[in-house]
Amino acid sequence: MLTRTLALCACLFLTAPSFAQFDPGGNLFWYQINNFDNTTPITGICLSACTVRLDSARCVDRNAQLGFHEAKVHGVKSESGTLLVAYPYKPALRRWFLEGNLSVLRVLRGSQLARFGYKVC
Repeated sequence: MLTRTLALCACLFLTAPSFAQFDPGGNLFWYQINNFDNTTPITGICLSACTVRLDSARCVDRNAQLGFHEAKVHGVKSESGTLLVAYPYKPALRRWFLEGNLSVLRVLRGSQLARFGYKVC
């Protein structure tokens, strides 16, 4: 029964709208090659590579939580990967991200993204 429940949850997550309530991130290149629906706001928790969706999102829910950290390739820090993650961010957020401590997960609420030039909804 537990296996069936987990499979159903995974299926629902994989077929959820492009900006799900919880997106743990993952492979940066997957996010970059997929064309996300820019009419959908970012809501809930958006971590790691998920944050590149900021470039195409209509807006960010004021209570959303976005987590930023350096990129890793096969568990090893990647400076070029980190620059690729930062590239789609607006300049003010890119500066905040690259000038901060990249080795820890830093979280911003959607409401805080307004000061970086993002539309909050």
